[in-house]
Amino acid sequence: MTIINKLVTLLTDHGLWPNEIAEVLSIIKSAPENESMTGRWDDEESDYPPAIMTLAWMSAKAHAIDYLEKTKPKHFALALLKYIQE
Repeated sequence: MTIINKLVTLLTDHGLWPNEIAEVLSIIKSAPENESMTGRWDDEESDYPPAIMTLAWMSAKAHAIDYLEKTKPKHFALALLKYIQE
């Protein structure tokens, strides 16, 4: 599974809809902390140490929370993102 596909799965599992996931992925791909991931999002996650996926998920989760708090503050996914530990 690619890194980006894994993030899509995780965001879906945490209650985001496809259009919301597309917005969050756009945000994380351009986020400064993910600059080193440019050109790597479609790589297989198994090609990297598990810590890389953990860091990618931490970034995606933080940006998803920020996005939802700003655009949909009553979205049910906020509770899942904030309080469910992976």
